[in-house]
Amino acid sequence: MHVHPLYLMLPTTAACSLAFMLPVATPPNALVFAYGDVKVTDMIKCGFILNMLGVAVISLGINTWGHAAFSLDSFPTWAQGLILQDPNATLSDVLTTTTVPDFVGNWTVSGNISTYL
Repeated sequence: MHVHPLYLMLPTTAACSLAFMLPVATPPNALVFAYGDVKVTDMIKCGFILNMLGVAVISLGINTWGHAAFSLDSFPTWAQGLILQDPNATLSDVLTTTTVPDFVGNWTVSGNISTYL
């Protein structure tokens, strides 16, 4: 896709904390629900609104502050070596001859990369 990896990872990470809808989502939700005064439908109503607000804030944040803070407009050099040059290459081709990016520089893996993992 040639998209900055953080552009996909940051919103996903932030969205994982948006579990507001059901009693099993978080321990505080389960405690409130256990007393019996709150129904699941009440939690869904409030949780749905909070989830939609969260999605809007995350989308706005990643497309404004995220671009400024993490330079999401450009593809990082550390991810350049992970792009397949041959679209017909198989996974075994990639695992046997791969240039693995390092934060200091690039180094080439000789043999099977799974031995290094």
